[in-house]
Amino acid sequence: MRKQEEAINSFDKCISLEPNFAGAYMNKGIILADLGKSEEAIALYDKAISLDPNFLPVYNNKGCALVNLRRYEEAIICFDHVINLNPQYAHAFYNKGNALTGLGMIGEANVCYKKAASLDPNLAPEGNAWIMWKIAKKWLTKPSVFIPILLVTFTLKTFR
Repeated sequence: MRKQEEAINSFDKCISLEPNFAGAYMNKGIILADLGKSEEAIALYDKAISLDPNFLPVYNNKGCALVNLRRYEEAIICFDHVINLNPQYAHAFYNKGNALTGLGMIGEANVCYKKAASLDPNLAPEGNAWIMWKIAKKWLTKPSVFIPILLVTFTLKTFR
């Protein structure tokens, strides 16, 4: 916790010196999201977006914070924005899969997990996205069992 507080203080100082640096707002938001302060993180992500609307990682991180708040439809909008501008952004596909899973859309989530694994070798075959795709494929016919297990296990797991 102490290191996170130090990092927040460093980003606050950075923001005071360079108030138009979107990266400082995003990185402070990441720390706040990791501390369970997703609403505060989203406000910082929105500020970063206002400063640099083409900064794709901030949309991905905002989507992850929205998933943590179970605001899945809003999260999907963020991930789709990233994917539309950069169809090679593997983590946006993975995180969209998490949001779709939260909505119970396992088939669509499968597609996203598989795409994420195909784009980033770190996500396949031993990576989480590949494992999630395999699990989702196995349990596709039993979503009432699969979805609670998945949500408990992976809702808070995000990739940036």
